[in-house]
Amino acid sequence: MTWGDVPDDADRYDMDPRDTAEDEHQDMSDITITDNQIAAAMTNLGGSFCQALGRAYQLADDVNQAKIRTAFAEEWETYRELVRLRAKAKR
Repeated sequence: MTWGDVPDDADRYDMDPRDTAEDEHQDMSDITITDNQIAAAMTNLGGSFCQALGRAYQLADDVNQAKIRTAFAEEWETYRELVRLRAKAKR
């Protein structure tokens, strides 16, 4: 392959990522991700802070669990996506 050659899979870069995301969502519509799965992923796969956050969630009552989900919404969604991707990979 020379500098000007285009790899065979180059057309996948022309796809609209929203189309792919929609297709992935449809493929995963039957999978339910629980907050406990997200907390477990944080505990098992995260760095030291997210591990502690996941463990705190596991130990918290309902009110404090809601506070953790709200205060750390970005981290929560990151690990939700990780759980979703891992579930998809197991299919």
